[in-house]
Amino acid sequence: MVKELITGRLAAALCMAAWLFVLALPGMGVSPPALPSNPRYAVEHFGERFGLSAVTVTALAQDRQGFLWMGTQTGLLRYDGSRIRRFEEVEKTTGHYIDHLLKAPDGTMWVKGGHGIAQFKHGRFIPLDLPTTAGQLSDVSQVFAVDGEDNVFVSVEKGLLRYAGKNRSDVRLFSKEDGLPGAVAALTVARDNSVWFVAGGRIGVFPPGSSKWELKPITGLPTDRVIALIFDGSGTLWLRTVQHVARLDPETHRMVADDHGIATVNADGLPSVDQEGHLLVPSLGGLFQRVDGQWRAITDKQGLTSNSVVTALEDREGILWVSGMGTGLDRVVGIKEWSAWTRNEGLPGWLVWDELRDQQGRLWAGTSNGLALWGPRNNKWRAFTEKDGLAGPEVQMLAVAGDGAIWTFSRTSGLTRIDSHTFHMQRLRTLADANVPSLKYLKDARFRCIQQAPNGEVWAGGEGFVVRFDPRSAPLRPILVKLPREVQGSTSYLSFSHNGVLWAGGSWGLGRFDGHIWRLFAARDGLLANPTILAAPNDDEVWISYNDVAGVTHLQLDSSGAPKVQQFPLDVSVMGKDSHAQVWCGGIDGLVVIAPDGSTRNINHSDGLIWDDTSPMGFWEEPDGSILIGTSRGLAHYVPRHKTVDPETPGVALTSIVMGDDDWTGHSQHAVEYKNATLTAEFTPLTLRSPDKAECRYQLAGLERKFTATMLREARYPALPPGNYQFLVECRMGNSPWSGRSAIFAFEVKPPWWQTWWADLAAFVFLAVNVWFLIRLRTRAINTRRRELEAAVAERSAELLRKNLELQEISLTDPLTRARNRRYFHETISADASQSGRAYQRARDEGTLPADHRDLIFMMVDLDFFKSINDRFGHAAGDRLLQEVALRLASAMRKSDQLVRWGGEEFLIISRSTERAQIPAFCARVLEIIADEPFDLGPGIDVWMTCSIGWTPYPWLRDDVDALSVEDVLKLADQAMYCAKKMGRNQSVGLLPSAEAMSSKEKINLAMLGDVSKSALIEIVSTQNSLPSDAWQF
Repeated sequence: MVKELITGRLAAALCMAAWLFVLALPGMGVSPPALPSNPRYAVEHFGERFGLSAVTVTALAQDRQGFLWMGTQTGLLRYDGSRIRRFEEVEKTTGHYIDHLLKAPDGTMWVKGGHGIAQFKHGRFIPLDLPTTAGQLSDVSQVFAVDGEDNVFVSVEKGLLRYAGKNRSDVRLFSKEDGLPGAVAALTVARDNSVWFVAGGRIGVFPPGSSKWELKPITGLPTDRVIALIFDGSGTLWLRTVQHVARLDPETHRMVADDHGIATVNADGLPSVDQEGHLLVPSLGGLFQRVDGQWRAITDKQGLTSNSVVTALEDREGILWVSGMGTGLDRVVGIKEWSAWTRNEGLPGWLVWDELRDQQGRLWAGTSNGLALWGPRNNKWRAFTEKDGLAGPEVQMLAVAGDGAIWTFSRTSGLTRIDSHTFHMQRLRTLADANVPSLKYLKDARFRCIQQAPNGEVWAGGEGFVVRFDPRSAPLRPILVKLPREVQGSTSYLSFSHNGVLWAGGSWGLGRFDGHIWRLFAARDGLLANPTILAAPNDDEVWISYNDVAGVTHLQLDSSGAPKVQQFPLDVSVMGKDSHAQVWCGGIDGLVVIAPDGSTRNINHSDGLIWDDTSPMGFWEEPDGSILIGTSRGLAHYVPRHKTVDPETPGVALTSIVMGDDDWTGHSQHAVEYKNATLTAEFTPLTLRSPDKAECRYQLAGLERKFTATMLREARYPALPPGNYQFLVECRMGNSPWSGRSAIFAFEVKPPWWQTWWADLAAFVFLAVNVWFLIRLRTRAINTRRRELEAAVAERSAELLRKNLELQEISLTDPLTRARNRRYFHETISADASQSGRAYQRARDEGTLPADHRDLIFMMVDLDFFKSINDRFGHAAGDRLLQEVALRLASAMRKSDQLVRWGGEEFLIISRSTERAQIPAFCARVLEIIADEPFDLGPGIDVWMTCSIGWTPYPWLRDDVDALSVEDVLKLADQAMYCAKKMGRNQSVGLLPSAEAMSSKEKINLAMLGDVSKSALIEIVSTQNSLPSDAWQF
């Protein structure tokens, strides 16, 4: 028994040690693991939207801005990431057929066609003139070269031309007379700026900066036609002929054939060197790349449209452009980082769910149509299906047990255990198939996942249960893991840390089992929903994604065990964490890699991933640090590069500037006439990786204050006003910050001639002279007319004055009685009151008595029983009566007095400069005039009328002018009139200050007077008419 226990523990220890060793391999710098030798790449057939599907691209080059130049059988093209531009103007020099493009060391582009050579500089093509004595260009593929000092070497019929870089007119012809062994068949420039050439089966060289050449003692050149001479990144010289590829052995000075498997050249296609210095050789059998001393073929099996490759170029972003004969251009992205294997390469299904390596280093892949195995011995995929014993057609998850057995899982078909040596398969669709009595209550439970534990066991989880399979005992016998009640709904998805801590997710939340204690985490701890996919890098850390919520949660336990979460708003599934602490996530739009600092990086088909839809379980890190990714279109392999291209902040270039009808692209003088003040600018982000996903923004400084964001590649500003402007453009990828590397076009719009200073001055002088002349002409007429108008105006003014006086009079007069109205009273009384008040105030200040006749007397006259007249005879009779009353009152008044119709049957008599002692006599006369004779109101209507009068003087107190205001005195007069009414009518009542009021030291006001009939401060002066008030007859 003890022996069995020791043996079991030893086996577990060996299993754990083996797995820890495998997991530690990525950080140990081991050699790359074996992979299938026939990968496929992400290839896009470029140019269909530009009409280049069937064009033969004969030459490729990338300029210093990053634009791709294409020489074709039908002209010269340039692709800037947004549009393709055709340069027809170069055809005058080179001809229609462009067969050679060269980027010189100074960054300028050289173009060669059947008729000549031209240099593209400052936006225009400069032809390279051949001396008449040199003959035509040689009929070779590599006809010219440009060194670092801008010296140009050209193969011609008569020999070899050398153009001095500083002076193009300084041309020298080297011919057979100068020792040239034959016609020059190829030219190239070495890294040390020496120029090498092939002539007459010999290799010659111009040392750096020298105008003299020398022959090299190099032998072994192939005897067939020479195509090109080229140096790779290591400095090795290669020679391409129609049938062969040879390299120079520096020790033996001999060209050694190194062309195993390389087919014949296709249409004089020139070789090139990629960004890492590897040689690219086009041929009729595909494109061949020299990597680590071996040739790697890139053919239609790897995704190319055609094996008939004419030319190839790797741009500075790592994109490989491959031209086929009559098949346009293929765009191969990420070829040095990404490769893939699909059903075309032997996988049983397109969709790859999961992958891993077994203890023998063999690669297993679970697909939608079975299980695939690749081993380095057979170098091909072996497929396993239901016919071979799998539990079902689909394999969604894989695990390796400590005994080396491979376990597969399918949601619909359960588990399968495969012996890694004999490939014998055992199936366990449900727990009921295990025939374990203690698990009968779980007979209907289905597996949801499997996971390999660090101790070599395989664990399987489902809703409400977790079982483990121990390879040391009965390998297919499930052992139930006891679960607390609170975590039974959190065991559908499992993930082990390296030390064996289990993290489990499900509908109840997130569970953690350290081998002794279960712990549950839920929404209160920061979870967004029910965890579905888990990745546990270590004991106290887990990455979580969800089905119901778009988001990724990073949960960590601190030293006290408290959870801390970090949320990422990503609609992806967590796949795994690599040895560089980067978390890989996948979804339908490719991959998202979360760096340790929380920044994210997107990887998709435009970067070389074979397909954007990835599997959440399809992550495996190889011992060398490379990554295997399962996708819906195959198994992808990613090799991280130390030198990466930053596609997030591309630069930007202005590809076209048109002002009006004039093309200003590349011009240094930017002052335009006003008639050409319409700006049309085309621009493009400086990236060819995924230019359609780049966002740009532009601004016309001098007209706009803010940038305008756009996915378009053009901006237009019509009819700009005169001024100075700057057009700025910058770009970015996705939501990354703007690059800040703006493309700028500064220009000035000149004003039209009529807006210039001299035009303004001339206009001013012309206007001044004309104004002066017109003034002189008009002066006489104006003076004459002025006199006429003055007379007319005087006459009209007099008439207007008269009319205004009439209107004023009307506005101040009662239209019925022709007496003054209240408006007149209010406009004039202030002056009268002020005059009277000043007289008393001045007398008081001087200590003298005021002169006589300075009182202002207000007499309120009201007709007695006037309402009866209206009631009996009508209002017309009443109006006639009022008119008659007004006439009688006016007859009793002095010229200085004023009659005001106060309202209805009330009249106000204002007596100016009057002594208050004289008023009773005046009132008696008024009473008599009213009551003395009847009033004639019409045929047969004569009425007798009386009136009641109330009067008061202003100022009321002579010693205190301001005691009562005019308004207060009017109120007293009104009260006096009502006193007369109460006392029997047909009499007058005056309210004067009593002796007590005049001697009172207290300031008198209207409120103190109270009831005027009883006030001790008031002296009542009454005058009665002899005619009784009711003695009126009809």
